[in-house]
Amino acid sequence: MVRPKSQGDSLQERIEIGDQIVHKIKYFLESFEKRFTLNNPRFVDRYIESEIHILLHFSIRGISEKFVALSPDREGTFYRLA
Repeated sequence: MVRPKSQGDSLQERIEIGDQIVHKIKYFLESFEKRFTLNNPRFVDRYIESEIHILLHFSIRGISEKFVALSPDREGTFYRLA
């Protein structure tokens, strides 16, 4: 049997929707505060949390090969470019 929606059901739905909107706004504001800027790069935090990836291309004098260093690689592994 289907019962008609009561005014209480409608109020509860509006409260839940309001809570979802507040949660989304809070998440957006937190993300905005944590964004990458030149004044607040947070490199160490981003590295530890694996949120940042830095790709460094370099060569060594006397060696004709080129190398790539990947910052998330904590072992310091270098990869040869093809």
